[in-house]
Amino acid sequence: MAATSGKLRPPFRLLLLLLAAAVARSVDGVELTLLTGAREKGAVCLDGSPPGYHLQRGFGSGEHSWFIHLQGGAWCNTIEDCSKRKMSAYGSSKFMRAVEFNGILSNDQQLNSDFYNWNRVFIRYCDGASFSGDGEAQDQDGSTLHFRGLRIWEAVINELMGKGLATAKQAILSGCSAGGLAALLHCNDFYARFSKEVSAKCLPDAGFFLDIEDLSGERHMWSVFNGTVHLQNVTQVLSKDCLAKKDPTECFFPAELVKSITAPTLILNSAYDSWQMDPFLDSHGPVAKLTFEIVVPHKSKNKFVDDIEVVKDKKDWGLFIDSCFTHCQTPFDISWNSQASPVLGNKTVAEAIGDWYFERSYEVKEIDCEYPCNSTCSSQLPRFYIGLDPDYHPSLNIYAGLFDEAAAADHLSPFRDRPPSPPPTSYVFCPPRAAETGEMPILPRRRYAEPLLLLLLAAVARSTAAAPDVVELILLTGAQEKGAVCLDGSPPGYHLQRGFGSGEHSWLIYLEGGAWCDTIESCSNRKTTELGSSKLMEAQEFEGILSNNQTVNSDFYNWNKVVIRYCDGASFSGNAEAQDQDGSTLHFRGLRIWQAVLDELMEKGLASAKQALLSGCSAGGLATLLHCNDFHARFPKEVSAKCLPDAGIFLDIEDLSGKRLMWSVFNGTVQLQNVSEVLPKDCLAKKDRTECFLATELVKSITAPTLIVNSAYDSWQIRDTLAPVGSYPGRSWLNCTNDIGNCNSTQMEVLNGFRKKFLDGVKVVKDKKDWGLFIDSCFMHCQTKYSISWSSQFSPVLGNMTIAKAVGDWYFERSKTVKEIDCEPPTHHTRAAHDMATSSKLRSPVLPRRRLAEPFLLLLLLLLLAAVARPTAAADVVELTLLAGAQEKGAVCLDGSPPGYHLQRGFGSGEHSWLVFLEGGAWCNSIESCSRRKMGVYGSSKFMKAAEFNGILSNDQQLNSDFYNWNKVAIRYCDGASFSGDAEAQDKDGSTLHFRGLRIWEAVVDELMGKGLATAKQAILSGCSAGGLAALLHCNDFHARFPKEVSAKCLPDAGFFLDVEDLSGERHMWSVFNGTVHLQNVREVLSKDCLTKKDPTECFFPAELVKSITAPTLILNSAYDSWQMDPFLDSHGPVAKLTFGIAVPHKSKNKFVDDVEIVKDKKDWGLFIDSCFTHCQTPFNISWSSQASPVLGSKTVAEAVGDWYFERSYEVKEIDCEYPCNPTCSSQLPT
Repeated sequence: MAATSGKLRPPFRLLLLLLAAAVARSVDGVELTLLTGAREKGAVCLDGSPPGYHLQRGFGSGEHSWFIHLQGGAWCNTIEDCSKRKMSAYGSSKFMRAVEFNGILSNDQQLNSDFYNWNRVFIRYCDGASFSGDGEAQDQDGSTLHFRGLRIWEAVINELMGKGLATAKQAILSGCSAGGLAALLHCNDFYARFSKEVSAKCLPDAGFFLDIEDLSGERHMWSVFNGTVHLQNVTQVLSKDCLAKKDPTECFFPAELVKSITAPTLILNSAYDSWQMDPFLDSHGPVAKLTFEIVVPHKSKNKFVDDIEVVKDKKDWGLFIDSCFTHCQTPFDISWNSQASPVLGNKTVAEAIGDWYFERSYEVKEIDCEYPCNSTCSSQLPRFYIGLDPDYHPSLNIYAGLFDEAAAADHLSPFRDRPPSPPPTSYVFCPPRAAETGEMPILPRRRYAEPLLLLLLAAVARSTAAAPDVVELILLTGAQEKGAVCLDGSPPGYHLQRGFGSGEHSWLIYLEGGAWCDTIESCSNRKTTELGSSKLMEAQEFEGILSNNQTVNSDFYNWNKVVIRYCDGASFSGNAEAQDQDGSTLHFRGLRIWQAVLDELMEKGLASAKQALLSGCSAGGLATLLHCNDFHARFPKEVSAKCLPDAGIFLDIEDLSGKRLMWSVFNGTVQLQNVSEVLPKDCLAKKDRTECFLATELVKSITAPTLIVNSAYDSWQIRDTLAPVGSYPGRSWLNCTNDIGNCNSTQMEVLNGFRKKFLDGVKVVKDKKDWGLFIDSCFMHCQTKYSISWSSQFSPVLGNMTIAKAVGDWYFERSKTVKEIDCEPPTHHTRAAHDMATSSKLRSPVLPRRRLAEPFLLLLLLLLLAAVARPTAAADVVELTLLAGAQEKGAVCLDGSPPGYHLQRGFGSGEHSWLVFLEGGAWCNSIESCSRRKMGVYGSSKFMKAAEFNGILSNDQQLNSDFYNWNKVAIRYCDGASFSGDAEAQDKDGSTLHFRGLRIWEAVVDELMGKGLATAKQAILSGCSAGGLAALLHCNDFHARFPKEVSAKCLPDAGFFLDVEDLSGERHMWSVFNGTVHLQNVREVLSKDCLTKKDPTECFFPAELVKSITAPTLILNSAYDSWQMDPFLDSHGPVAKLTFGIAVPHKSKNKFVDDVEIVKDKKDWGLFIDSCFTHCQTPFNISWSSQASPVLGSKTVAEAVGDWYFERSYEVKEIDCEYPCNPTCSSQLPT
């Protein structure tokens, strides 16, 4: 297929913005604070637990400003509803976790310029009546249901008053959905708590619920509110004037509430509120949705406008009523203030609210025109609301049903334990405009088909290849003795992935970036992060130029690849120390880190390199320039040693206010950290040290071959050094710096001036032999380390070359010269400028060969659905529990730290049922591999964190109907021998390696027996991968711990490892197991019958283990297990993979079927052996129970396991046909 190029259409731009929003900003989780003395105050959740809130303190000018946000999440209007609700985070604080603050709660100044530094509070919703009820009732089980929303409101606000709210100078009460209604209910009370000089106002978001008839003629919203009002005794918060004339239920509606509110209030709502249209315009399901035209939503909008008519004459009030199909707009970054935010009166949601609150505008009362007039709406009405197109393909009905359900669930509350994704924006197709057809304007049908597919492709681009390798951290040996330490004095670290095949003697060294610290204060702050301390560093994924995927990274995939972590704050160049504010020492030893790590790598093989490349991004790109000559000088002349700085050319420019910000940062860094030894002597003889630190000076003295990869419109420099917030009046540049497609011609002239300055700075390169340039016009920063920009359909293209191809052609001298400089974006049309600046050339995606397009599209849709179509609550994050008395029991991880597990208590009918899940993660079979392993999460609990429970561990009844309310335990894996070894050995550094997996198993299970496992009535032992093997190893022991009447069974997932030869004839799996068994003394868990006849290694294989297991067991596995085929069918890398036919995987499958033959005759046993190219299926929602779950015998994985365990079927023994016969497999063999 020929490649095409073209501009990005608006829907595609939005989708890319959504994708960017998902990855572009890290958001802090704000911990939960439980109300003090809740029970004494009678202020409790439905289940009687104390309510909670999340408080993030303000700073600077916002120290005395407070923003209170009330969580939403519908209502409960019957005993049955409230009983269900109390078993979730919306009825009990037992299920609440930390939350991320986004949108109006964000502390990001660029995103939330008016409120970013305020004190921000998020009050959790656990009463079911918009914080307004005051009563109680008997639950079905005899316990008490506490309807104390009003007391929660009063008690939490009182506690906050004591924490500083009482001295506020500015205050806003807000909330979304049911919390938006609560903001209306409590607005007057909130306002009355402050003196007149305090600017206290209210901001209800999506809280304006309408009393309208649905399509069947029922008043659904009335019914919900009526039940809530009377069940929970909601009268005290209602207007006395209203109650004197009307029913309490009518007084609960916003149309009445606004009449009595005296505090200044801005109503933010969509006139086509998605939550109210679904299900309240049709409370009986989707059938009627297919029958009505756009006139019905318009009637809803007209009712809305009528109800807020009273507001138009209220002084100090505001309106922002858009026509977007959405619900809740303040708590999401994308709708609050982004390119996808709705715009009315030339203002985004954030701008309108800021102008209203701070009275920068005379009036903010905006009501949008009728749908679909507003082109800035990112959420459109679904086409299934207005009748199906006659040519609409029935095979795509999945769009309607599943996205509809996901949207309704997602919108229930904008804050869960982790924020949901924003509302889906492109689940509709668009017809021609009315002007083109002469027909009545109905809703879009086809407009989003192409961009949806492209986004889906981007989201699952790695589905046909292995995921990026996660490479563990290695700490520098003897760091303290060498004085080569991070800011806090901890040893620096790096990640090393060994090369193979033709790349065995080739090395890529990559220097991490992350800005600089130029003052004692900034360096002190930095040392408490991973950019200043190795204590906080974790394993890293290798992508882009670091990827081992030959398709993504064809030139460097099999090289030795090293990422050196950045923890000094001066681009690996300082050499000094200073006293911190607390009296401790700040170590500025970047230069020593560079030298010591390079020296250690030289000993590990870098010294014998035949090819070498030094690279880095951002501050690491600058470091690449600083150390390029030294790197090159370490090798003989015959070695091809070159440098590749990415986004490392920082300019000394004035910002819009005339300040030289970059100079200021560099000057402080150079002086504070004593940066001089790495600077060019020629430059230092003539110029200031700070000037010599600039890349434009460094390039003049570099003699090694170098290719500069950079954007001439570097997004970081434009946002932070050319046009930072505060350098221009108001927000005149904010939209431009967010997206240069919004820049006007004057602004584009400034940006083009930046580009000219940039090109002037690198013009010396044009005449340098062996040098290269790849200077694109994309609005981005760092391009080599991301697969999507390095080599994909979205990679910038210059001279018909992606970045990957250009770098490869330059390094291997396949082209005479690679010196590409992109053109300027046109200034006469800002959208064209955006398209060129964000995309360069976008080529058409090509579907995989030998695949049918329709099934592939369906798969992509299913994968996206899995990402966004989560039910009403995100996966629970379960905290780590460390084993008590681990050292005394000798039950420790490889490094001697105590092992850990995650326990989520069961409830209801599952209170006495237990699921124990053993984590997997391969093995370590040598001193060297175990030594590396102990420095990561698979060898030390020091690196372990809380874990999400998904799949079979999920507490979501819809997803995990059989086991959702069981006690669920995930035991962490930190021994390297499937919980089976019992020995120790001396590590290379003289410390002890503890091989105590068997003791960990015994001690943790003993502790769990004391916590309730001993009284279990039902129990399952499961595990995945190495944990699946462990489930087989310990199955008999687990079963023997319970009386006969207890149903104790085993479920090994992806634990059936085969003893097969790889393509080179080696028995790779045997080699790994043999090393593990003998190093870690794995004998006690092995079958005695087997040991009398065979070698311990053979007895460690599942083919032997299953012969001796007496407990009922279901073996869940793929006959084409992806982990075993890669790398064990080809242990020497991906090259040979391109040569073998389907016959090889079929042989592996036949071996698998032979090994499980014995199971077919075992009573009470089960088999679920599919033909999907996958590994581990129980712990993931998508494979456990979803539209993309494999199906055998008309059963998903979850259904098969449930039927087997509860004996709902006579037998569950399913073995799939040969690949690729099963169309339900979402994971296929790579083509």
